[in-house]
Amino acid sequence: MDEGLSTLDIVLIQRHILGVQSLNNPYLVIAGDIDANEKINSLDLVSLRKVILGTVTEFPNQQKSWKFIPASLSFADSNHPWPMTEKMLYPNFQQNKNNQNFVAVKIGDVNNSIVLNVDGDPTEARTNKTLSFLTERVTASKGETVRIPVYAEGFKDLSGFQMTTHFDPEVFSFAGVESGEIEITDAHVGVFDNKPGILTTSWNSNQPENLDNDQVAFYWVLTAKKEVDTDQIFVASSQITTAAAYDSSLKSCKVEYRSKNESESSANVFVLRQNVPNPFTNQTTISFTLPSDEQADLKIMDVAGKVVYSSSKWYDKGTHHVNIDKSVVRQSGVFYYQISAGSFTATKKMIFIE
Repeated sequence: MDEGLSTLDIVLIQRHILGVQSLNNPYLVIAGDIDANEKINSLDLVSLRKVILGTVTEFPNQQKSWKFIPASLSFADSNHPWPMTEKMLYPNFQQNKNNQNFVAVKIGDVNNSIVLNVDGDPTEARTNKTLSFLTERVTASKGETVRIPVYAEGFKDLSGFQMTTHFDPEVFSFAGVESGEIEITDAHVGVFDNKPGILTTSWNSNQPENLDNDQVAFYWVLTAKKEVDTDQIFVASSQITTAAAYDSSLKSCKVEYRSKNESESSANVFVLRQNVPNPFTNQTTISFTLPSDEQADLKIMDVAGKVVYSSSKWYDKGTHHVNIDKSVVRQSGVFYYQISAGSFTATKKMIFIE
């Protein structure tokens, strides 16, 4: 039910509530009524965010994912299109009827971004910018709870962001989130008991915000399960909540995590990073950086050198993340993954435990 839904929809519904920018037709107003009470308010934002975070799978009050409204239906008030019907009635049906059309409304999708066929393209406007969340090296002893500052590079004129965050559940357990320069609470974060090491985030602001690179956006709070000394803790992906950020003009851009200790020139060199988590039991993420636009070949091999997975894809310059499911490796053991791009080749070891 979450297809076509994003934090950008929350931004637009919030603007409508505040009177900054009204939803401009009755169908969008109907889409913004998340809890089916024939009005739009802050409770709709709360309900929509839970779906985007993946913590719930249904809208409240038995609200359906779609409504189908007769195209012939007229609305006396476009800003308050209720009551309305989803039926066409024919009390004396005696002849064929033509042009009996319905308008499909996807609840929550107020920017009409849902793609309804395999050849369709997302309608969200995009930029080539990247919002990079930076973390410093973390040193902790077993049982210690650490408050990890998350800096933001590219946090300019930003209305919101969302992502799925991965960390190694064998090394850390989640203890909370705290505000930095942006106000963020537990309501902006999805936590899953059956998916340790995975968090989802959906955040937005009433007014576009700007942060300098040395300002802490927010803090992740984790408890170490063992001795820790690492500068790579988090990886961003779109596994549950799609990784994207939105500026004030409603254009989206990429989101990533990087180590703050990386040199400024690191984006111009080839880097293959250790998969996270490692060892893994369900899914792991392989991250790498390319110094230019080029084709990259990824292979995963067992200890005997047999290739169990391979892919070849054209990537843009920058950092990329590939999610690997346990079904790829199938049985417990040590595996090696290798990235080749141009004249560069790098190999690292990973461990799968059932």
